[in-house]
Order: sequence, then structure tokens, then C-alpha cells
Amino acid sequence: MIIILILAALFAAVVFPGFNGYSGEPCPTVNLDIFFVNESTVEFRHMGGDCLEFDSRSLGVFLYVNGKSYLLDASSLGDLEVGDSKLLNLNEVGLPPIEFGSRDEVIIKVVDRNFGTLVSYQDLHVPVHVTI
Repeated sequence: MIIILILAALFAAVVFPGFNGYSGEPCPTVNLDIFFVNESTVEFRHMGGDCLEFDSRSLGVFLYVNGKSYLLDASSLGDLEVGDSKLLNLNEVGLPPIEFGSRDEVIIKVVDRNFGTLVSYQDLHVPVHVTI
């Protein structure tokens, strides 16, 4: 009986891809390198994959500091294509005042908001004490 239910669910997913909110466009896949270049600037380096449109509403960029998340306004990155590198100044992305250093866990995640899927995840090495 359970096998029949599983097969029915798989059939429905294949025949009716729209019922899960599928928009017909694939989620971007990318190899993105993200790292600090100084105490307040992070570099996004596109190493391969799909073009990322940071100025669209479909991508969300989140900074996690010791488990607390902050949504960043990364629209200044614009379009990022393979081979591109762009800088994001953390003083200009709408963050509240925060501090972190080399012992803190700092992560940047890029998320496709349409699909709710992770596009990129990067643990950041914090070279100096950062005050935003």
C-alpha cells in the first residue's frame, strides 16, 4: 500500500510539476567564493555556473553571525557572471551595529527565494575585529 502511495506521488510530481509552485525556470547553480578583503568589505568571486542577478528580488543574501541572521541589501553587486569579482561593503547593506572577530562563526548564504533553495554557503574567515 505504501509503495502505491509513493509511486502516485512520484507520478504526480512528474506529470504536474506546477503543483509545487514550480515556475518553469531552474534554480541557479554556481560556484561562488566569498571572503573578507578588509574589515568591512566582502568579495564575491564567481568561479563557474549560472549568472547571478543580485539586483533582482529572487536572490537573498544573508549574513549569519554566531547563529543570528541578517538580510543584506546586495543589489549593488548587480549581475555576477563567471569570472566576475565584486565587492560588498558591509557598512552599506542595511546592517544594524554589530561586532565580530576571528573567534566568531560568520557565514554568508545566498538563497533562491523563488525555490527556497541554497545557492551558495560560505564560512568566512574573519581576519580582524569587525565593527559595523
